[in-house]
Amino acid sequence: MILPTSILEPGLILLTIVTLATASVTFFGSPKSAGRQLFRAYRTTLDRQLRFLRSPLSGLQVLLAQLLAYIAVAFAVLECHQWLLLLLLPAIAIVPKLLLSRLAVRLVTTIDNQVEAWINIVANALRASPSLGDAITSSVTLLQPPLSQELDVLAKEYDLGTPLDEALENLSERIGSRSLSATVQALQIARRSGGNLTEMLDSSAASLREFARLEGVVRTKTAEGKAQVFVIGVIPLPMVLGINALDSHFFEPLFGSFIGQLVISVALLLWLAAVLLARKILDVDI
Repeated sequence: MILPTSILEPGLILLTIVTLATASVTFFGSPKSAGRQLFRAYRTTLDRQLRFLRSPLSGLQVLLAQLLAYIAVAFAVLECHQWLLLLLLPAIAIVPKLLLSRLAVRLVTTIDNQVEAWINIVANALRASPSLGDAITSSVTLLQPPLSQELDVLAKEYDLGTPLDEALENLSERIGSRSLSATVQALQIARRSGGNLTEMLDSSAASLREFARLEGVVRTKTAEGKAQVFVIGVIPLPMVLGINALDSHFFEPLFGSFIGQLVISVALLLWLAAVLLARKILDVDI
């Protein structure tokens, strides 16, 4: 006996709702459940990245926007029967964090480019005053954001009584820049050993210039490969959606049989492995 479509569709929707409700109770029912712990960790990560970027948004707002996008895609799939829209779910999960990470990397890169100028300013200030704390404080007004904003936080911590070494360590951990971390470590070692800070800063500035030159060479050599990886990673989704828009039955043999679903799974795994391997190869560290 074949049930009419008018009965099957409400039944499918009801089954989906019951399944989602059961999964929600299982994973989010108690404060110590795995789902809540995962959401708290994810929200903490988002809050840390947004604070670093000085964004007015909060991690909770980004998380709620993602949940609303999930719900919208689920209803669109049930109403329009376009199962390929499910391919948007991984993008909704990954894109916000990737975007924030990309913006953070860009911000750190901007700070890296300002470190040499900051070192020269502090070295010149030390020639007039022997106090490293005063030299760093005076450099805040001579730099552009974002480094000036981070140094302003350091200066306020120092003014409120935080030891200079601890304030410098907080600056290094907050930004996560290799160039800045190396400079901070050199400053701390020179202060503790009684070395000449001015000469040490001049030497650090010369080393940073050479490091920036080498990094520029590597970036130029790997730019074409990174562009190819981007094309490989992005082009499958619009290509599949475009073919489906031209012929909605084109992918039915894949989605309607076990062998077809197996082929899709293998293809997705190979695609993900290719993108990750290519990124690993092109991630040259100097």
